[in-house]
Amino acid sequence: MMNRLSEATLGQLPLAVPRPNYDRAAIGARIVHLGAGAFFAVTWRCMPMSF
Repeated sequence: MMNRLSEATLGQLPLAVPRPNYDRAAIGARIVHLGAGAFFAVTWRCMPMSF
């Protein structure tokens, strides 16, 4: 079973994997913009193909 990546599991990553070099606790939640392409891809997959 795989562990979910979190602040607590960063230390379990191999040393070759880069870690954040900033204080993650100082950053709040933000909005992620996926763009029109990602929105279209998700919407297209959710639409029934019987039109």
